[in-house]
Amino acid sequence: MTKKLLGTTALMAVSFVAAQEVSAAAVAPALSISGNARFQAMGVKNSAKGSSAADGDAAANPRNGVGSYGFTQTGEMRFAVAGMAKNGLEYNYLIALSGNTGSSTSVSENRIEFKGSWGALQLGDTIGAQDLMMVDAVNVIGGTGGFDGSWLDAFTQPAGVFAGDSMVGDPGDATKMSYFTPRVAGFQFGLSFTPSSRHEGAEPLTQSADTSSTVSNVITRKNFGGALNYTHAFDEVGVSATGAFLSGDSKASTEENAAKVRAYQIGGLVTYRDFQFGAGYIDNKKSTLVDSLRSLGTDAGKAWSFALGYTYEASKFTVGYQQSKTKVATGASDAKGKFWSFTADHTLAPGLGVYAEADFIRFTVPQAATGGDASVNGGTAVFASGASSAPVPTALGTPGKKSNTGSVFILEIGRASCRE
Repeated sequence: MTKKLLGTTALMAVSFVAAQEVSAAAVAPALSISGNARFQAMGVKNSAKGSSAADGDAAANPRNGVGSYGFTQTGEMRFAVAGMAKNGLEYNYLIALSGNTGSSTSVSENRIEFKGSWGALQLGDTIGAQDLMMVDAVNVIGGTGGFDGSWLDAFTQPAGVFAGDSMVGDPGDATKMSYFTPRVAGFQFGLSFTPSSRHEGAEPLTQSADTSSTVSNVITRKNFGGALNYTHAFDEVGVSATGAFLSGDSKASTEENAAKVRAYQIGGLVTYRDFQFGAGYIDNKKSTLVDSLRSLGTDAGKAWSFALGYTYEASKFTVGYQQSKTKVATGASDAKGKFWSFTADHTLAPGLGVYAEADFIRFTVPQAATGGDASVNGGTAVFASGASSAPVPTALGTPGKKSNTGSVFILEIGRASCRE
């Protein structure tokens, strides 16, 4: 999550120093530490290999036929400092350090927050209201998160197929400002503003796209993301629903124009005793598509999903499904995705758990959209320990096999978390 306001760093520093001297009603800043460590062993098998990077060549695309197993290790440590002024203003600072040694970025979140009876203001590098307030099938699915989880670490997503739980054009944890209203009669509204999806941290301000020449390389600017959530409990039944939107300008790295971001997402969650049910829908319209794609009649994809979960003592079992379709060209069949997930989670001890996940995936892209062979690539990927969540491409997908069918199996042994 990300929030930004000029002068907030200085304000926080002054508050920390002065907190010891204010009245008894104030709360001096205190440090809390939490985190987790996740180990994952992965086995990968894909039945077909292409002859180029675009077709999933083994040498160019390691997720497509290179190696039968491997291990990953990641984690996160979160340091939070929180206090309260004598006038009741709550303030906190959070920095999260990534445990992924293979990443060039060591900080995964860095933000400041102020809270009071008027609501909450978040400033910095963090996700926006449209993500933070969303409730849907992903809130039910265990393991790594099913279609919003780690499957992309081992499975090739064809270009032209939409998958995941974020709207196209989502700025992620780029530097932003977010405001959340107090919850009134079960309703809460949140709004985030991100000047540029490319900017994070203290990087120089820039409004240019990346230098890559790929037409899908688009940044968003003047990005607004909002969400309205309703939550209520009726005896043993809990109900929560969210409607969210994204709106902003787009800039491509090529000379082409890119469509404005105009996307929306709705989701709901119902709980009854030990049962949970979630569902969601995403419509990306033509968000971020460049002229050469829009001229073909392409859109950015739609998807709907559901999940059912059951909790029994220290265990949870879930089944989830997502189906997507993307219009790739006028007169051509739609590109489609079908994604089933089955998960089982078990808590062994406080801060220690295991899980198993099986994902069955079928992505198809029509031949007319690829201009060539639309053969199916079947494959199996096996994980044996881990729970990291890999980001899923939110535009037309990563270059890969034109169609892909297969499965991902995940078994975690020893997910550890802590809080101090």
